[in-house]
Amino acid sequence: MVSYYEWVQNLQQFPWEKETVLSRMEQRLLAVYREVSRRAHERGVDMRTCAYELATRRVAQAMSLRGF
Repeated sequence: MVSYYEWVQNLQQFPWEKETVLSRMEQRLLAVYREVSRRAHERGVDMRTCAYELATRRVAQAMSLRGF
C-alpha cells in the first residue's frame, strides 16, 4: 500500500509527510478490516475466506474494466 502511495506522490510531484502516509494507511486498513469483518459475519464465513473472496472479486472486476 505504501508503494502505491509513493507512486501517487511521484505522479503528483508532491511529497507527503510521513504522518500523512501513516494516517492514510491506517484509514484504509481500518475501512477494509471493517468491510471484511461485516461481510464475514453476514455470510457466516471466517475472515480469511471472506478477504480472499473480496480480493478475488476486486481483481476480476479490475480485469473486466480493462477488457480482459
